[in-house]
Amino acid sequence: MLKKITFLIAVIILVSYSYPQALKVEGTLSYYAVTDSLFKDLYGSGDLMFGFNLAYDVLPALELRGEISYFSDQGTMTLTEETIKLTIVPLSLGLRYKAFNFSNFALYLGAGLGSYQYKERARIGDTSGSALGMHVEGGLNIFLSRKVHFDVFVRYVKATAEPYDEKIELGGLNTGIGIAYVF
Repeated sequence: MLKKITFLIAVIILVSYSYPQALKVEGTLSYYAVTDSLFKDLYGSGDLMFGFNLAYDVLPALELRGEISYFSDQGTMTLTEETIKLTIVPLSLGLRYKAFNFSNFALYLGAGLGSYQYKERARIGDTSGSALGMHVEGGLNIFLSRKVHFDVFVRYVKATAEPYDEKIELGGLNTGIGIAYVF
């Protein structure tokens, strides 16, 4: 039994040393278009979203990611024409599978789960809460060097909030670019 355990430990150590895992830090800028029709009436089609990601290669073709982003938009109430402001802060965990890896670029597919914190501020009162959601994505990493690359992505988010017993879709289409540094 001791020989089997020793052999298993040796195999794990050899595999971990044979594949150099990488930690990646990335900043993103994207356009977030919320799909909810009420949102479009109040805020328009969408706005810019800023994000920060940490990723770790658990396998050569599989990346584990943690992300935080910030979205803010200002709109006008339909009847009173007062200014309102919406803020969404998504926190998510996901996986990316590098489907095709070439020397200068890699194509990937990904999915993840997240918590979408939101707050709407208006003169008549504030509304805040959170919604659980999920996302699917696809993209392209363009390698500028071993340590630096660009990320071009398209992500679809599904997250439904229910303030005041009314369903509002916080999700939508998120398209953007990022720049990453690999340690």
